[in-house]
Amino acid sequence: QSKQIAVCCVVLALCDLCACSPCVTSACLLPRVLFHRIGTRVASMLAMNRARLGPSSVLACSLRIPRARLCSQQPRRIERMGTGDPRMSKVVLHGDTIHLSGQTAADGGSTIEAQTRATLAKVDALLEQAGSSRSQLISATIWLKDIDRDFKAMNGVWNAWIDPAAKPVRATVEAAMARPEILVEVQVTASAPDRLLHLREVPGTPPSGAFSRAVVHRGTVYVSGTGAGNDTATGAIRAGSAAEETRWALENVASVLRAAGSAPSQIVSATMLLTSKEDYAECNAAYVDFFGGPLAKLPARSTALWGVPTEAKVAFSVVATVLEQIAVDPAAN
Repeated sequence: QSKQIAVCCVVLALCDLCACSPCVTSACLLPRVLFHRIGTRVASMLAMNRARLGPSSVLACSLRIPRARLCSQQPRRIERMGTGDPRMSKVVLHGDTIHLSGQTAADGGSTIEAQTRATLAKVDALLEQAGSSRSQLISATIWLKDIDRDFKAMNGVWNAWIDPAAKPVRATVEAAMARPEILVEVQVTASAPDRLLHLREVPGTPPSGAFSRAVVHRGTVYVSGTGAGNDTATGAIRAGSAAEETRWALENVASVLRAAGSAPSQIVSATMLLTSKEDYAECNAAYVDFFGGPLAKLPARSTALWGVPTEAKVAFSVVATVLEQIAVDPAAN
């Protein structure tokens, strides 16, 4: 028994050291993913058999904590691609996370359908250049020039393009474009080939439709725009004052975070989406109260007007860190 645990400790150490390596070259990526999965399986085996193996198995698992902290403190390599534009890079790779600049395609046609297809083709090409694909998307933000007119048609093209088994989290807003002929802009974040966990639906929260309710990637939870929608306990549709809907929306966000192994206290950044700027003061006060008042440790935040056709007054999109790893159903990914 002691020999078994000793071997497991050595395997865990090797797996953690390899998985935490700052090297992000394509030659190293596959071994890193493989060692990460082996380490996770060994830790799970120890945890499931702790009654038979005794307290030392728990100690073996706990030895991973300092290494995990060391890993998170190591600088990750940043690589930039498509740097010909003096304003920005087309792609930035940070570790194994891929960030794309906003893409447009005014030359793709004069209709929203044509421009959306051409824009998504550009996204595909950049993801391929970075060694990823649409199946590895983590999050997406879509800006529309006229959301009332174009949202449904854009969504039809998006639904046909997206991998139905790997929908990213998503937010859609209306915005004045840089040039009058631009109808849509799309910005995405993706993962290098690795395991992503997609939470497509969370009981009690509104159906997500064309996106996942949350995506978990390497200890970070990305949550789609979430409003008051439905009561998480009864499922009943609800509407109220701006302050009430703010509290209900954040309660729904909390439900999604808990389903992903996180919590409101772990939120790193939030985007507050308002349908009317007149509700800002009331929503802001309720938001601050939800986190414990003005002296609380509030997340970083930005605020925008939300143009999606809806009766909701407010919604929130957040990024948070994971408190605990949750079980992954292979059939769901």
